[in-house]
Amino acid sequence: MAERRLTLVQQNDTHGYLWPHPELFWTVPRPTFRRHVGGLARAVTVVRRLRQAGPVLWVDGGDTFHGTGPVVLSRGQIVPPLLKAAGIDVMVPGNWVFAYGPDALKDFIRQSGVSALAANAETSDGSFLPAVTVKEVGGVRVGLMGLTYPAETQTMPESFSRGLTFTLDVPEIQASMDRLRHTERVDLTVLLSHIGLPLDLRLAEEVHGIDVILSAHSHDRLHQVMTVGNTVVIQAGAHGSFLGVLSLTVDGPQKLSDWDYRLMTLIDEEEDPAIAARVSEALAPYQEQMNEPVGQLGSPLHRMTVLETPMDRVITDAYVAYTGADMAFSHGWRYGAPMLPGVFTRGDLYNMIPTNPDLFEAELDGHTLRDFLEKNLESVFAANPFHQKGGYVVRSSGLLMAFKAYHPRGHRIEYLAVNNQEVRPHARYRVVSAGPQALKGIDVTRKGLSVDAHQVISEYFRRHKPVVVPSGPHVIAL
Repeated sequence: MAERRLTLVQQNDTHGYLWPHPELFWTVPRPTFRRHVGGLARAVTVVRRLRQAGPVLWVDGGDTFHGTGPVVLSRGQIVPPLLKAAGIDVMVPGNWVFAYGPDALKDFIRQSGVSALAANAETSDGSFLPAVTVKEVGGVRVGLMGLTYPAETQTMPESFSRGLTFTLDVPEIQASMDRLRHTERVDLTVLLSHIGLPLDLRLAEEVHGIDVILSAHSHDRLHQVMTVGNTVVIQAGAHGSFLGVLSLTVDGPQKLSDWDYRLMTLIDEEEDPAIAARVSEALAPYQEQMNEPVGQLGSPLHRMTVLETPMDRVITDAYVAYTGADMAFSHGWRYGAPMLPGVFTRGDLYNMIPTNPDLFEAELDGHTLRDFLEKNLESVFAANPFHQKGGYVVRSSGLLMAFKAYHPRGHRIEYLAVNNQEVRPHARYRVVSAGPQALKGIDVTRKGLSVDAHQVISEYFRRHKPVVVPSGPHVIAL
């Protein structure tokens, strides 16, 4: 086989951000925000230019059909025509794209005109989606395998995965990779993964014969490739703000000799006019509702940090203010582009918490509270990536926690206080939270409050003009 060159383009964890939006960038001496970053129309411009220069395979890493107001209110329906028009080649489902049920997801995939792969999701009758596929790209036989989020039934609402089982069986993954290499005799093997970077790196150690892993789920902005043995690993941030562009030289069967990689920020590119028009048309029915003012925001909000974030602090402060509870919890989501000071709109509310869950109260003793938090820390910081469940540390108000991430399971918390009083094992604490992901795994009576998150947060904005997030850490890694 003569030397061949092809380019893999990756987008991942778009979460419904199909149009330009604010984004945070890590700079010295402090983070900076840009207002108009990303969008599908810019991505199409880049991919079209790359395709004019040579063979390209455009891959979506999952979590595309959920996450912003128009996407959620349409129950994902506005996305497939846009993906089809954009010309994405292949995708792997993420954990949030099961939000409307497995049957709806299959319809979205069909309408999008893409190949979709998930070796580790099964129905009672067999595979939910194909495990592998082979595509000819510029004379190179590319063998692709997909892995979706394996902890779907453990961390996501039950309705997402009804009728499905999810696994992460290393021998089965190895067998599929062997089939691509030895039976299909592909020139290049690519794993489309929505299991998170730490687990992808471990998988690269345990499964032989993977040339490239297109990683997703953990929203990592990799500015350089990571390598494990002969495996190249990339990931391209989130929210459609970036594209990972990996150009490869293949000079023989299963012989990857060279590569060039860049993480492209979609900020200076011109928008493809046809795609931009399609996006505007899809958003039009929702614009009046999304532009409705809710209040004034006095400080920027984001979800870019693991321990706590200003965006989630607004949510939990609003919960406490509404109920007078001792503390509030909200799930440690990663999705949600930043929001800048100024008018806070209904669209911002959906971007902040698209599921709009109903609030509930519960009562926990100190022992149960500590156990819940220890299990959450293990799901984030487990030394074995197979035990990590994705997401960040559970968000809170009314709580002060100091911990050591490197300590063993169940022994990380050094100090825990509620309302400036150290937690006592048998004391009782009134907790407010919202939705099926909250306090998951705790056998506790939940008292519904007949109010949803959007109503409570809107009331908080009406009472605070503007809303400013207080400074100072409340969750501290020692």
